[in-house]
Amino acid sequence: MTASDIPEEQEDLILPLDAFIRSVGVNRATQHALFLGAGASVSSGIPSAEKCIWEWKRSIFVTNNPGLEEQFSELSLPSVQSRIQEWLDRQGIFPSAGSTNEYEFYIEHCYPIMENRRAYFQDRIRSAKPHVGYRLLSHLAQGDIVRSVWTTNFDGFATRTAADFNLTTIEVGIDCQERLHRIPSKGELVCVSLHGDYRYDSLKNTQEELQTQETELREALIRELRNTPMIVIGYSGRDQSVMEMFKTAYTGQGLGTLYWCGYEDGEIPEHIADLIRHARANKRPAFYVPAQGFDDLMTRLALHCLDSEARQAAQNDLSQMAPRDLLDRKPFRIEAQQINTLIKSNAFEIECPTEVFQFDLKVWPEKRVWSWLREQTCNHNVVAVPKGKVLAIGLIDDIREIFGDNIKGEIQRTPVEPEEFRYEDGAIVSLMREALVNTMADTAGIKTDGRRELWLSQSVKTTQQGGMKCIAYE
Repeated sequence: MTASDIPEEQEDLILPLDAFIRSVGVNRATQHALFLGAGASVSSGIPSAEKCIWEWKRSIFVTNNPGLEEQFSELSLPSVQSRIQEWLDRQGIFPSAGSTNEYEFYIEHCYPIMENRRAYFQDRIRSAKPHVGYRLLSHLAQGDIVRSVWTTNFDGFATRTAADFNLTTIEVGIDCQERLHRIPSKGELVCVSLHGDYRYDSLKNTQEELQTQETELREALIRELRNTPMIVIGYSGRDQSVMEMFKTAYTGQGLGTLYWCGYEDGEIPEHIADLIRHARANKRPAFYVPAQGFDDLMTRLALHCLDSEARQAAQNDLSQMAPRDLLDRKPFRIEAQQINTLIKSNAFEIECPTEVFQFDLKVWPEKRVWSWLREQTCNHNVVAVPKGKVLAIGLIDDIREIFGDNIKGEIQRTPVEPEEFRYEDGAIVSLMREALVNTMADTAGIKTDGRRELWLSQSVKTTQQGGMKCIAYE
């Protein structure tokens, strides 16, 4: 995150990622607490809150419009999301897109029976497996750097992973709050499920359920926030009941520092910025840390804060997880097939020019001829490709202006034979395609790479892929 990405009034709330890692490292003798949201489990195969919302929206849509399941199967497409949202908006009973109450509303509307909500999460958790971030969390707990994990998630990943380590987990949920009164000893990790757990408790999903958060869990979190440094990661802060606990905890005196770790994708959400300002107004240290996700954060902390054998053990886990990670990221391939049928298509036949201009050059570039020709014709209404000589489409005066005295001989017209369109990677097909996309881009006022791609200039969204900030366009 750079200064240009955030408003000036938020700049003083930022603690750079490297400074945060050093802060935890220099205070490694002080045990820390973690607060995990859904974002911490995305790399482990658990859908994010946003993805859950769209799954629920689609389920409502297709069960009201049977027969459209296949057409609306790919939820990542903006066009699919747009059509579903348009239908929901027309019904007049659903919240508008992006509303703060979408999560609670749609899960309750999609699955009004509580046991169905339990089954929804149980099905997704069954096939998921904790990724490297949770293993590194256990390494940090074993090294007495982390003593408790508080989460709104239902996956139980922190507990499941700790079972492979020399750790005793103290699980705390809605039905066993008395365990909160225990003071954890060395080698113990407290794992608190704030919104219930699908194995034991009534899930806390709807707004009414969230507002009736059990008193003991609430008071325990407030105590932890007051006296222990808290690292928040993967959590959006959308639960009003939880945010009220944070606000209450940072109203009074205390020693615990708040590190709220978010993604490097622009300004700080205002409700999080307000919490940090509130804490500081009450003389509590609080910071927003632009991070790159849960796995990356745990990796940095483990490698910086652990020593000797503990650090080597963490590195071994990283090495063992790397091959699986590389396999997961292997690019997909689509086999080339002969296209002979168009179904439900808006495609229409284009009549290509039967002649193009042809001319030779006195001096040709020694290498990268295709790129050189594109550079020469850039910002002109001319496209050109090499094929023994230069083949071009455009006005003859523009061609003379671009290539000038380097033109050898006359610029002539040459016919385009039908068989020249048979080769997808041939010079003629490339020439026609480049002329087409440039004409379409210029006519419609959209963007192009000048070769084969067109996209709208207004971005659809900013997202994180593999720890990198990506801006998506249609």
